[in-house]
Amino acid sequence: MATKSARSSVPGQTKSVLVWQMDPGRLEQADGLTHAEVFGSDPDHTQWCREPARSHVHKEDVAAFDAGLRRCLETGVMDLDVRVGWPDGSVRNIAVRGQLLPDEGGIRGGVVGVAIDATAIRDQQSAQRVAGDRHRFLLGLSDQLRVIDDEEEISGLATRLVAEHLEVDRCFFYRFYDDEDRMTIVSGYARPDLPPLHGDVRRSDFPELLVPLETGPFIVEDVSHYDGFSDQRKTGLIGAGIASFVAVGLSRGQSNPVWGIAVTTTTPRAWDPYDVDMLADAASRVWPAIERARALGALRASQVELERANAELERLNRGLGRAVTERTEELVRSEVRFRQAFELGHVAACITDENGERLLEVNHAFTDLTGYTADEALGETIERLGLWPERRDRDRLKEAYRMGERFDDLELRLSLKDQTVRDVLASGDRIRLNGAYGWLLNLLDVTDRKRSQEELLRAIQEVMSDTNWFSQRLIERLAQAQGNVETPAGGETLSDREHQVLTRVSRGMTNEEIAEELNISARTVRNHIANIYGKIGVHSRAEAVVWARERGLTT
Repeated sequence: MATKSARSSVPGQTKSVLVWQMDPGRLEQADGLTHAEVFGSDPDHTQWCREPARSHVHKEDVAAFDAGLRRCLETGVMDLDVRVGWPDGSVRNIAVRGQLLPDEGGIRGGVVGVAIDATAIRDQQSAQRVAGDRHRFLLGLSDQLRVIDDEEEISGLATRLVAEHLEVDRCFFYRFYDDEDRMTIVSGYARPDLPPLHGDVRRSDFPELLVPLETGPFIVEDVSHYDGFSDQRKTGLIGAGIASFVAVGLSRGQSNPVWGIAVTTTTPRAWDPYDVDMLADAASRVWPAIERARALGALRASQVELERANAELERLNRGLGRAVTERTEELVRSEVRFRQAFELGHVAACITDENGERLLEVNHAFTDLTGYTADEALGETIERLGLWPERRDRDRLKEAYRMGERFDDLELRLSLKDQTVRDVLASGDRIRLNGAYGWLLNLLDVTDRKRSQEELLRAIQEVMSDTNWFSQRLIERLAQAQGNVETPAGGETLSDREHQVLTRVSRGMTNEEIAEELNISARTVRNHIANIYGKIGVHSRAEAVVWARERGLTT
């Protein structure tokens, strides 16, 4: 006589755990369970037995089903894992475990066992495998990009690796420009028999194609049946070998994409959410790597310029005093341009001493992120400000500084002035300015993204991001911006004491040195500096020095 039990069930599906007993000779149920109870509603079969059960097994698992039954008769043990189709069209993973039992004469009698719906477990295992594959690919991508400093080489390698991983025909980057009717397609990977896509296009010429990129991932599985395209657009895309595509952008603010990555295929394709998520994660690693390459390229160019100017100054020192003065001023302007570009960057950045302990410069993004003003941060030690509250993070940074020229992908916890803590990705480059070494430290706030990833990928312990970035594009536009800005003419509004303080700031003196020389307190010096900033319309010591020197107020 068969028995049955179930710990849980779902309407329209099998019970999660079934206990059964059957005749081993006929492989038919003795009594009790019906076909509907095991496999769901099916009016054509009322008794559970081999053939109706076999008809529900997924065609790829039929051979395993038959083999499992044969082994049961031979060994007395049933150990079977198959996929079974349900009347509602779904597929479930069923694990069957059983044992042939001997009767009183020692001859095998009935078979008793359990059938378990293992679909949820299999789905979880599959998701973990997918997450693991994704994590390994992204780590490998970051590792390979980390050692490359050339922007074109980074783009070429990244697009090829993404295309191979997702098995697509093309992969390329695209970039929008603020206040311009233009989008640039950067040459990337293309299958050998396909021409690569590259060049500039007018956004107004392709509104139905480019406008959707501004609102989120743009997914088209079959261009020929996409209602949003005209017949002419469909013909043009298919003629270019684009029958299906996915485009994912990185945005700066709401509906303001600046850069993105796209993949295409020559045949229609049903895009899996994994493909879209993978593109987004890959983009978040490649873009900082490109920005890092641009920032380092600009820094190297600046250093080359400084070295060339120094060599010229050494030659002119033999009597060309006037030329030496001009070249010195050129160096000062170059340093000012660098510092202004540094201050205008959108990523929080600071320059520390060689030991990474004392803050020498901070930009506006740093003060916005941390809540500390420039005057509060400059000259202070990171330990006194308590930026790294966790000893583990302090030790990791100390080790990174000790190791050498550059570090990337350090996930740290940053404590703000209001005591809140944010997750940041820290990247550092050892630089030389004014003859002294220091560290350029970039801090990318990834708190929101990390929380989202932790919710979606619980199996991943740590998602490593690539380096932070420093915008070269801002440096390129800096000269244009400077030419259009009116310099405030407020020199005559400064008091005598403010003139004295501004003169000493221009000489590079600290607040404490100024206070000692003028016989006033350091707090009074800070107040004078704040008043000066307000009167002349600047926000930092560097800007105040430039303002004063342009008007001949200091020597």
